[in-house]
Amino acid sequence: MLHPPSNPPRPASEAAQLAEFALGLSLDERSVLSREGAQVSELLAADRRAAGAPAAAQAAAYADELGRKHLRLSAPPAFACHESCHSCCYLKVSVTPPEVFFISEHLARTASLAERARIAALAVELAADPRIFSEYEKPAARLPCPLLSDAGACSVYEARPLACRAWNALDAEGCRRALDDDSEPPTVHEPLARLHAAVSLGLIGALGDAGLDAPLLELTSALAIALSNPRALELWLAGEPVFAAARAQREPLV
Repeated sequence: MLHPPSNPPRPASEAAQLAEFALGLSLDERSVLSREGAQVSELLAADRRAAGAPAAAQAAAYADELGRKHLRLSAPPAFACHESCHSCCYLKVSVTPPEVFFISEHLARTASLAERARIAALAVELAADPRIFSEYEKPAARLPCPLLSDAGACSVYEARPLACRAWNALDAEGCRRALDDDSEPPTVHEPLARLHAAVSLGLIGALGDAGLDAPLLELTSALAIALSNPRALELWLAGEPVFAAARAQREPLV
């Protein structure tokens, strides 16, 4: 299994990585970012609570629309992703607060009480393991997403985060190998991934403009908080650091 070097370089903060990515956006990608920001701002102007699930649902729908348009107008190679393949469900996933609330709301509508309790308990259990915050250790330890079903499928596929929607592997075997050795990351169709990232940046920017804290969160630990605290949305909207323990950036394990 791959382990991080004994003295790994300290990674740039995810905020810094996003800022660097934003500098390299194409004109089309900047247009996507701007439109997404405007759409979220319009939602928040009508109802501040829309910063929860509605904002993430809008972002997901917009990203899907862009993806379909891109695939119609381009000739991408064949994607290797399919329903029974779930290697990506062991990777670290970073999300925004609205995406966490979108998943929580989706579970409340579609899952049984017992299933919601099972997912919440698993999220709490996994969140206690610091390896979930490591790009290296989480996949190497095969720590699954708590939303992965026993059948190997995403239990909230319709409400999955933008990072998951962006994943579009071209080599399934490469995804499996990358769990043990990420020196050769799997090949993806980068233009599609960049469109999703631009949508995410637009969402984050609009939340920040509205005075809402929108850090990137580690999915499992953020879900553990949201599913265990029915006041999570209310607290977040009030500026309380309800997701402080779930911030995605952590010191690397050594």
